[in-house]
Amino acid sequence: MEEIDALRTIFDRMTACFRCYHQSCEVVETAAGAQFRKLEIRSAGTDFHEIGNAFYKGIKNTTQDRSTHLKDLDCDGVSLFVDAEGRKHIVLVDLKSNFDIQKICGAYEQDIHTFLKLHALFLCVKAILYGAWSLI
Repeated sequence: MEEIDALRTIFDRMTACFRCYHQSCEVVETAAGAQFRKLEIRSAGTDFHEIGNAFYKGIKNTTQDRSTHLKDLDCDGVSLFVDAEGRKHIVLVDLKSNFDIQKICGAYEQDIHTFLKLHALFLCVKAILYGAWSLI
């Protein structure tokens, strides 16, 4: 997948974070006390391109450290895939043990913050690889 290849090129010290799975991917919760520990997502004929959370977790210097509005929250898993019609999708997963409204709102916020961080990184990669910027 072009986007994953581009991330690997620019973030060459993090290549272990990018994995490909055929027809399914798993998201695992490692937090102590979590009851819902694993989710498997399946799609026939689809390769899932995982962006490991070690890649996007801890990018707080661009969020929490510089803003009182943005927090250092992230979802539990991210995968990209192309469906049968060729459309590209990003799957953001946050595992919660129940449907408590506070937890659901927290999951939404975590997904949004992860999306914002990844979107910024993808824009940088696109500008460097395909735009007017160059690596020096």
